[in-house]
Amino acid sequence: MHFTNSAAAALLLAASAHAWQPSSTNGTDRLAHRGLVNLKRHHAVLNSTTSCNVHNAAVRKEWLSLSDDEKIAYIDAVKCLQDTPSLSGAEAPGAKSRFDDFVAVHINQTLLIHATVRVSSYP
Repeated sequence: MHFTNSAAAALLLAASAHAWQPSSTNGTDRLAHRGLVNLKRHHAVLNSTTSCNVHNAAVRKEWLSLSDDEKIAYIDAVKCLQDTPSLSGAEAPGAKSRFDDFVAVHINQTLLIHATVRVSSYP
């Protein structure tokens, strides 16, 4: 059976259009919920007066769940980091921007942070 190039391309395009599905965020959602529960427990047990609490704690949001305005704000924030001069100095000798500083901190602390029991037990 012979297909023309356009027929083959159409079949490939149709197959690939339905193939990709975003991954579930259930694991990160559960982890975020546990973090807020732990923060609330911490405040209750220790009668904590720190400024971080369950009402203002940052919660990670999946990109696909962001509104268009939130996506634009995120992109603007990244551009701002890329346009702001580096402050890391000798900690990241090649860094030219605050965005580079952020990347350097992540790289430099990867083994320290990602090799912990808390992260390695992540579902």
